[in-house]
Amino acid sequence: MGSAGKLVIIFLLLFLTITTAKKPFKFDYESFNKTYPAPGTLNFTGDAGFTRGALQITPDTSNDRETYLQNKSGRVLLKKRFKLWEGDANSTTGKTASFNTSFDVNIFRLKNTSPGEGFAFIIAPDLNIPAQSYGQYLGLTNASTDGNWTNHLIAIELDTVRQEFDPDDNHMGLNINSIKSNKVVSLASQGINIAPPNGTNYTVWIQYNGTQKVIKVYMALQGKPMPKVPVLNESLNIGWYLNQYSYFGFSASTGILTQLNCVLKWNLTVEILPEDNDRTWLKIGLGAGIPGLALLLVAAVGFYYFLHKGRPVNDPRIMGALRSLPGTPREFSFKDLRRATNNFDEKLKLGQGGFGIVYKGVLAKENNMEIAVKKFSRENIQGKDDFLAELIIINRLRHKHLVRLVGWCHKNGMLLLVYDYMPNGSLDNHLFGEQDEILSWDRRYNIISGVASAINYLHNEYDQKVVHRDLKASNIMLDANYNARLGDFGLARALENEKTSYADIGGLPGTIGYIAPECFHTGKATRESDVYGFGAVVLEVVCGKRPWTKIAGFQCVADWVWTLHRENRILEAVDERLGDDFNTEEAERLILLGLACSHPISGERPKPQTIVQIISGSVPAPYIPPFKPAFVWPMTEPTGDSSMTNTQDTTPMPSSYYGASQESNTGYTELTDDAGFTGGALQITPDTSNHPETYKQTSRESEGFAFIIAPDLNIPAQSYGQYLGLTNASTDGNWTNHLIAIELDTVKQEFDPDGNHMGLNINSIKSNKVVSLGSQGIEIAPVDDKNYTIGLGAGIPGLALLLVAAVGFYYFLHKGRPVNDPRIMGALRSLPGTPREFSFKDLRRATNNFDEKLKLGQGGFGIVYKGVLAKENNMEIAVKKFSRENIQGKDDFLAELIIINRLRHKHLVRLVGWCHKNGMLLLVYDYMPNGSLDNHLFGEQDEILSWDRRYNIISGVASAINYLHNEYDQKVVHRDLKASNIMLDANYNARLGDFGLARALENEKTSYADIGGLPGTIGYIAPECFHTGKATRESDVYGFGAVVLEVVCGKRPWTKIAGFQCVADWVWTLHRENRILEAVDERLGDDFNTEEAERLILLGLACSHPISGERPKPQTIVQIISGSVPAPYIPPFKPAFVWPMTEPTGDSSMTNTQDTTPMPSSYYGASQESNTGYSDLYTV
Repeated sequence: MGSAGKLVIIFLLLFLTITTAKKPFKFDYESFNKTYPAPGTLNFTGDAGFTRGALQITPDTSNDRETYLQNKSGRVLLKKRFKLWEGDANSTTGKTASFNTSFDVNIFRLKNTSPGEGFAFIIAPDLNIPAQSYGQYLGLTNASTDGNWTNHLIAIELDTVRQEFDPDDNHMGLNINSIKSNKVVSLASQGINIAPPNGTNYTVWIQYNGTQKVIKVYMALQGKPMPKVPVLNESLNIGWYLNQYSYFGFSASTGILTQLNCVLKWNLTVEILPEDNDRTWLKIGLGAGIPGLALLLVAAVGFYYFLHKGRPVNDPRIMGALRSLPGTPREFSFKDLRRATNNFDEKLKLGQGGFGIVYKGVLAKENNMEIAVKKFSRENIQGKDDFLAELIIINRLRHKHLVRLVGWCHKNGMLLLVYDYMPNGSLDNHLFGEQDEILSWDRRYNIISGVASAINYLHNEYDQKVVHRDLKASNIMLDANYNARLGDFGLARALENEKTSYADIGGLPGTIGYIAPECFHTGKATRESDVYGFGAVVLEVVCGKRPWTKIAGFQCVADWVWTLHRENRILEAVDERLGDDFNTEEAERLILLGLACSHPISGERPKPQTIVQIISGSVPAPYIPPFKPAFVWPMTEPTGDSSMTNTQDTTPMPSSYYGASQESNTGYTELTDDAGFTGGALQITPDTSNHPETYKQTSRESEGFAFIIAPDLNIPAQSYGQYLGLTNASTDGNWTNHLIAIELDTVKQEFDPDGNHMGLNINSIKSNKVVSLGSQGIEIAPVDDKNYTIGLGAGIPGLALLLVAAVGFYYFLHKGRPVNDPRIMGALRSLPGTPREFSFKDLRRATNNFDEKLKLGQGGFGIVYKGVLAKENNMEIAVKKFSRENIQGKDDFLAELIIINRLRHKHLVRLVGWCHKNGMLLLVYDYMPNGSLDNHLFGEQDEILSWDRRYNIISGVASAINYLHNEYDQKVVHRDLKASNIMLDANYNARLGDFGLARALENEKTSYADIGGLPGTIGYIAPECFHTGKATRESDVYGFGAVVLEVVCGKRPWTKIAGFQCVADWVWTLHRENRILEAVDERLGDDFNTEEAERLILLGLACSHPISGERPKPQTIVQIISGSVPAPYIPPFKPAFVWPMTEPTGDSSMTNTQDTTPMPSSYYGASQESNTGYSDLYTV
């Protein structure tokens, strides 16, 4: 480019800089009163005001502080909103505003009291203050909203009360959408006491650089210069979290402890970003007398606008949320883990096993979060397979009684898994280690209950059946509250849905004393063998003795306890260290349960669902015969740590803390091979003229041929048929196969294109890439024999030599340096069960550019389309595309993504991934081929839904609700249970969907209040919600009751029938008149089970009880449906409840005739029609 051209560009840039620059907004208030600043400049909410020339964020009064100053919160905000970012805040084209502020503050403790709670400088989306934001919430959030992305709030807090997540009661924090600080600094080390006994004024300076995306906070005594070093210095992109237009100001609160929160002076400078319709620069440019240059600039801008016209940009708030999805295991840097464990300090070692060591760590950057880091041995090749197995299994699971995987790291050949830290160590250590106090009975009972719940989840409630294969006390961890967390998934395996066992060619894993007797003969782990291990743990916890302890002449504890049972001395088995401090009824129940689970015959052991019911007391303890049934054991004595001793062993077992130890493997090997050679050729399967029907089939002839690269010389057992000698039913798809093959397949499976194709297979018979050979003019097995030549490479000596030289040179450079295992990295990049980011291009192609013909449903927040991912073996998906124009849709997108991302249950619709591109928001779910339950009940279907399917659907939904309310880490309320939100998979199993309205409750909370209105659908909303405005677990149960009656009766909840205003009232009357079965859907005729129908109708009425406290709990609901608990008692007359004097309207209105029109369904998401704002419908 010539100098003239460069000069023009320089002038253009100077012109743009000069003419678009605006003076920043500034103010400087030295004091405050009724006339200064001008009335209307500041906005006061909550308990804020001004007295004595200062802003009082909470009351400043001499009234009785015990009654007036406590539990207050207030905000003072400048009544001017500022544009804080524009464009895409994540890219170089986006712009973020800079600002500086300083203020003098006095946080005053009253005489002879401790201060509380805190003060904050805030940037908020509006001028309101949340209800009940006193106490620890600092006027920022409340119990329902804390942590929500929709808060769009950033604050710098000065906190004077220590919460469980705070370092002390004198600290500064950077808070984003929550009172739990993202960055926190103790002020004691700075020589600062926020609220000293004598009132002290401080000056706080806050500087934010919008270009560098850095915030710095300084603090010093009033009158002192600003320090050179900031107290808090943190990277922060405010565009990720804040609304584009936001307000500046202060908030504060008091609790039981009180303080005065006074702002004495305040100045603020904010960079002004141009408004979208701001054309002031053009007027300035023309007025400056540079018309030609201005016109040139206008032309350039116009051309740019033409190119980008209408193109939306990504919302930085959404991107911020996506980058830190809670509940998603993430990759850690090795540097951070090394720092967290003080370079893997021996003093921080928590446990050790054959595959490595577990260390305690502290992540200083993440609010001193405590973690457990499992470091696999680099030298142990088996450790890599164990690492992958453990990561792939545990990554998928979410349950409050499983140790939570936080993340992973693979660096320079080292393998690390990061788990939640369990401060109370292992159950084994508490039973047999040196402890200050013995484990109390209540804690023992609670621990057993938790482990039972975890096993039931693994066996029955996750998408796949998972067998743990190493249940023992040293693999049960205890959190801060002594709740059980089952760990060590290094030996766990997922069973295919039709399979009941898992065979390990490498040997039978587990620990002697916990391994079921049949496993020694079959070599297979089953769910029943897991139950046996659980039984051993139950007896171990109750008796305080290891399973292999020799006692009173018996070879093991179970035999001793069985004898005590026969002699009616069963309570003598209870750990003598407890003395009489235990519940005799509970102890007898657990001992009988332990014996039942230890039954030598696997089929006689109770199922996990029954185990949970027995422990809860809803089902009686099982019958145990007086004599233990016989079983012939292998003539081998256990050895090593598992050997039985003459005295009780009280030494804690070596534990890998969160992982399987190598010592737990016992060899057990089987090989098969039908290959040979005849006729001058290799015969991979037999070549014989013997009877083909008896010799070549079954275990002799495969259905295809493959060139393979394998890890060893063995062939998997039972690898005939579709498995092509590559894998078998148990191993197919496992990363540990370490297998690549080129297959020539002559039989079409459900995942194949035809019966004449070539495929690239990696660890599975399901090809990663498949090509039909018909289009190539090739028939693999024609009627007339043909020979084919397959070339997988060509010889080019010169290139080969060059390659050898390059490899040698690379080896010389990297000699001795460990490298990342590509198998490991491949597994990590495609962790199953982890929602992933999709490209918009792929989703557009999958849905044929969002073709109307592929539309599955539509709601107020957008449309759901069916899609097919051609690159992923034609996987079918459902793509939920949120409306660009609907601002609420963004919050709904985030709420749904954050909730559903965490959950894993076989009766929940599974989130596959997400996409955020050019302002568009999309969620990707499993496709449900049978649509919604609502459509099957009320749509035009070829056949009505059978009774068995209806019963199974209700059972599945009940299981899902129990998981949401009781079994996930947090309590989750769905808030929109209805038939149109229950999807049906290919086998008509229920999958609960639509988590756009769902919210997670804090552990101590029981309800969630939505300031924007009461969500849900009339007919499914519990009556108390109209008065309280709060959703609870009980209100979810009410919605479930409405669904139960809807499914049984085939009528919508609001249908008017026989003079009644709703179905529930009509059914209640039929119940009173002993005509309850007349409520069953008449379309079924007599084709239903009368006992089951009566049970479900009574359950539906119980769940629809007007008084929330009378409704059954989800655990009981599951038991009622299973038949293990009788149907609930229902009074003949429905208890009274005063409803609001307003008729439901719209789609939810009651009609004079039965409504058989399917409800508008968004398929996987809340429809706007289903939301009814409490403040809009009813006057409070």
